[in-house]
Amino acid sequence: MPQIELSGTELHTIEIAGSITTAAARPLVPTALPLHELGEGAELGLLCFAMRGLGLTRPLRLGPRLDYGEALWRVGVHWAGQPAWFAVACDLDHMLVRRLGAALVRYPVRRAAVVVEHDRARIDRGGQHLEVFAEVGDETPPPLPPRPLLVAHGGNLYTIPWREEPAPRRHIAEITVEDSGLSRATLGAAPRWHTRGLVHGGRIHRCGVASPA
Repeated sequence: MPQIELSGTELHTIEIAGSITTAAARPLVPTALPLHELGEGAELGLLCFAMRGLGLTRPLRLGPRLDYGEALWRVGVHWAGQPAWFAVACDLDHMLVRRLGAALVRYPVRRAAVVVEHDRARIDRGGQHLEVFAEVGDETPPPLPPRPLLVAHGGNLYTIPWREEPAPRRHIAEITVEDSGLSRATLGAAPRWHTRGLVHGGRIHRCGVASPA
């Protein structure tokens, strides 16, 4: 079967990091995956982006192009001898994308309102919200290759094909987070968010169908 690839442009992306206690992180991740632990606990990541024009590009470029907002909650793990991410929750504001994400990518999708701008991201779900403010600086870090991304579905572990082309605009930003309880509801405990993060503009995003790990 030809490999299926979806691609689109992350118009705005805000990427923040943090940590959560290992006691809170352990139930979120399959026991077969060791946690990637920092000095203050297990590694945590939140990736928020405004996608433009996601659609099928391989084996053929056809079908609709979709615009939506996404917030991907991730816990750092070790897999195949390298650091990786495990997807805990994927908040999406587009019904069709949620269905495709659940069926093809096997994401743990949730319905939410997600707004991402160049210096701000907001997630609203179930009467709770999390808002990220990014004070963008001039420092341009080198691009880093994406880590492997893992999900669990039906008791099985899957990997998601995921590639990113370095954004033409990327900067380090000072981060402030306002949280009415959405993090605790998602993770089971309140995290510690780092005060520095990354913003990207115009990054090309490529992903595909999940396969058994």
